[in-house]
Amino acid sequence: DADATVEDACEVLLKNRITSAPVYDSVKKMYVGMFDYGDLMTYILLLLKKMDVPLEDQTMEMRDLIQRTSRSQNVPVKLASDLSGKDPFCTVLAETRLGAVVHDFGTGIHRVAVMDEEGNMKGILSQSSTLDYLMRHLSEYPQLQPVMQKSLQQCGLSNGRVLSVNGDEKVLDALISMSTNSVSSLAVLDDQGVLLGNISMTDIKHIMKNLRTSWLWITCFQLVCKIRLSQGVESGEV
Repeated sequence: DADATVEDACEVLLKNRITSAPVYDSVKKMYVGMFDYGDLMTYILLLLKKMDVPLEDQTMEMRDLIQRTSRSQNVPVKLASDLSGKDPFCTVLAETRLGAVVHDFGTGIHRVAVMDEEGNMKGILSQSSTLDYLMRHLSEYPQLQPVMQKSLQQCGLSNGRVLSVNGDEKVLDALISMSTNSVSSLAVLDDQGVLLGNISMTDIKHIMKNLRTSWLWITCFQLVCKIRLSQGVESGEV
């Protein structure tokens, strides 16, 4: 619901164990955007005044959101939809070729809404679900086999710059770094450069769960440990 609060929208993501959800405006009778953890991260940074957006880059919705947060008013999720600017609401018809959608994914789009000719949503197709489909049906696409036999280095996929954060830095600082560098995760290293784990924007769900906002000021290593403990309890390993 477009008029639900950001906190309620976050609860929907948590309860359904999903990373994003379409936002529907019942008055306009149309989908007005997507809401994901990237938008939530941007919302938190704006709320805490840890992010400055030039006036010329502010949309009307963003200005409304900033005014509401400054007055401690509830913010409807429609104002936070695509707040990060990284997950726009994109639609395709069910008849669209898979190759065309994969091409769209290559431009940076993470997911698309699959619609019928009447404008009804039939489902959400994401990068991960597409990869899952291709792997399960790989034998049906022999033209992909040569690529699958290549190493990451041969494909040119292992040369990217690795962004990291020290384990002693605050979680909030890591969120600021992710937003500034437009990445979804950071490696967590100790003083000797040894990998301790990683922190991603989806880890915000552990902070928003039961409103553990104090976790924003713990260290990244402490958050990694807390998440591992929580996952161990849920899986019965602890």
